[in-house]
Amino acid sequence: MKRFQFYSKITFICNILFCICLYVRSTKIGNGSNDMLLPFSSAIIIMGWFVAPILTVIENIYLFWLFIRKQDTGLPAWQIVVTVLFLIAQIFVHFILPA
Repeated sequence: MKRFQFYSKITFICNILFCICLYVRSTKIGNGSNDMLLPFSSAIIIMGWFVAPILTVIENIYLFWLFIRKQDTGLPAWQIVVTVLFLIAQIFVHFILPA
């Protein structure tokens, strides 16, 4: 379970980067911008926009599998709820919002 807890922390960090990615996407970054996120925006976009949904789906499938088998995840309840909410938000942003 230690490996899953580490994986869950990485997924949580990527989900936070997903939120930052939404912020970067919604703000106008121009030539005279003094935005602190500008040098890191490419890494934030890759980790938040592309990696986070994949990791979140994998983690939710694994959490569901543990729930079916009635095994303990070793994660706090708030982290499981937040992961499910991030999955819903990512489905909304990637599939429903662009239409």
